Amino acid sequence: MSTRADIDVVTPVGRPDPALEDSVESVLSQQGDFTLGRIIIVNDGDKSPEGRAVLDRLSRRHPAVRVIDLPSNVGPAAARNIGTREATATWVAFLDADDTMLPGAIDVRLRAAREMPGIGMICGDFIWRDVTAGTERPGAIRGSAAGRALLQDDRPAVRLHRPFEAFVESPLAHMCGTLFNLDAFRAAGGFDERIWRQHDYNLFLRLTLRHDVVFVKTDVGSYNNSVGSWSRRQDINDWRALACLALLEQDLTEAQRRAVLRKVEWCYRSRRYACLTARAYGPALVYRMKEARCALARSLKAMAPVVPDLPLGRPAAS
Repeated sequence: MSTRADIDVVTPVGRPDPALEDSVESVLSQQGDFTLGRIIIVNDGDKSPEGRAVLDRLSRRHPAVRVIDLPSNVGPAAARNIGTREATATWVAFLDADDTMLPGAIDVRLRAAREMPGIGMICGDFIWRDVTAGTERPGAIRGSAAGRALLQDDRPAVRLHRPFEAFVESPLAHMCGTLFNLDAFRAAGGFDERIWRQHDYNLFLRLTLRHDVVFVKTDVGSYNNSVGSWSRRQDINDWRALACLALLEQDLTEAQRRAVLRKVEWCYRSRRYACLTARAYGPALVYRMKEARCALARSLKAMAPVVPDLPLGRPAAS
């Protein structure tokens, strides 16, 4: 009779490169009182010889690595869902191909989970590294008012009771710093594949509707940001608004619904500012924003029964 591993790791990758090897090594080098299952790498349609060489090297070196090759690009949300179907451990981590786990990242979170059972996810803070500039700074959690308030508590780990509205206001989690209970993840339906970006934010919110969350006050991940990364894009608030609008399918209280719509309004206001910034910085940014809005429009069409007629005014044209 096989024993269930404590954790599996799922990594979607669009174009495998040497950074993926660093990411895998950061997982394999973790130490502590836990059992690592598999590192499931989902190759999202890449057929380049260079990418194939990276994946083959990892498969040969590490028996824990399982590579899933998709015939075509399906996007990050779908790729993560496909990888999670192969997961069998109690917990699952989603680590992007260019991000890394810091030493002790798995052990410190699983110790907290054993002390506080019955939770949906365990979050830690992270370090934001600008690969292009060679700088780093604290993660976004410590940069928010809710995060700073949480850190004032003297306990090393804090249990939050279904903190939906707190997460709507300011997400106290990041993909590179979070472990998900696999059963809770599957019960929630996984990532919403209609949402190309910010599907992680949407999942955080759906899980906090039904589950408690533990926050560990330790840096557990390194989010490695470079030129072209999503977090540098000007259109992030378009997708964040869509991630919130999809929540209207859930069984929300009136207070929760109002919190969601307030966040959508905030996102649209930020979008207007981003449009003005794009005009100031030139046509290349404007083009990228228009391109992203085409994808956003396709997602909205798929969600037509959900999206209400919001009294927010028309977003600024780009």
